[in-house]
Amino acid sequence: MKLLNLPEEILYIISTYVLARDRVALLSASQKCREFFEPIHYRQDAHGKKPVALIWASENGNVRTIKKAIAASDGVHIPRGDDDRGPLAVAAKAGHKPVLELLLAADIADPNERDDYCQTPLSLSSFMGHTGVVTLLLSVSGINPDPIDNYGRSALSLAAEAGHVGVVELFLSIEGVDADSRDVDGQSPFWFAIGNGHKEVVDLLIGTGRVDIDMRDNDGNTPLAWAAWKGNSDMVELLLATKGVNPSSRNNKGQTALTTACINGNEGVVKLLLATEGVDPDSKDNSGSTPLLFAASGGHKSVVRALLQTGRVDSNHINNEGNTAIAEALWNHHLGVVELLDGWDNMRRIQISK
Repeated sequence: MKLLNLPEEILYIISTYVLARDRVALLSASQKCREFFEPIHYRQDAHGKKPVALIWASENGNVRTIKKAIAASDGVHIPRGDDDRGPLAVAAKAGHKPVLELLLAADIADPNERDDYCQTPLSLSSFMGHTGVVTLLLSVSGINPDPIDNYGRSALSLAAEAGHVGVVELFLSIEGVDADSRDVDGQSPFWFAIGNGHKEVVDLLIGTGRVDIDMRDNDGNTPLAWAAWKGNSDMVELLLATKGVNPSSRNNKGQTALTTACINGNEGVVKLLLATEGVDPDSKDNSGSTPLLFAASGGHKSVVRALLQTGRVDSNHINNEGNTAIAEALWNHHLGVVELLDGWDNMRRIQISK
């Protein structure tokens, strides 16, 4: 092929006018074409307006392509992918440890680089649970082991939310990592672990003695209230058995964990809390509403029955808006709850008359 006899400088200039897909086709023409044009192809890609080789190889874990793309980039033209993530961040999120080792050895990327969400490669790999990648990044000189993103979330918080036990253990063993950091909503790693029912992570965090197990977020909710809201009986039971947890704590609306469980109709959690010493089944929130009013309003018949059976709730209580439990049930067309409450009141009247 006479084209290959031209000086490399001329070929490079010619290749600038060739579309990327056509350059790829040229590489497939013959082994000699590949050997001759491949370096030019990678160089053109690296210095083009939208380089793709380095990002593609980082995302797909293609070591061969990474090596060629690094050589062509000259350490200056480092592309950015989606969400303004560099090759290091892309590889970290995908869990490609060999690729990260090559990128770090080439010294062409900042291990603390941040994307559009202010997340670092360590943040991304922690959330995905890539323990080997996290271990590698933590060993890099100058790495920030406790990066905080735009939402105030630390790498530990992200790992705790996802339930990655091995990654959480790594962070808790590092001095300087805040085990009880708070995000923009005032929520901690412990909060997220409780919310998603990750018992092993919860146990690890409690075991450090460095987390507030009865913390409040910006709305005044505790981990117990969060677990009650989500209906996670196992987490509620664990917290109720943990020293330092206040089962009667109130949020900014004056609502207790029992109230939040009644709002969502979480019968199992309601029964656990009703059996707990110190829990008031007839507590009033800031609007004067009780757990019974909320359960009736939501049509949660079994929860309404459980509250009535305690014998410690006022079924005729009127809240600040002038509503009773039976009125709430009627308004929301929960006729089964209406019948239950009406029958209960009739039975109470008969008992009193005797």
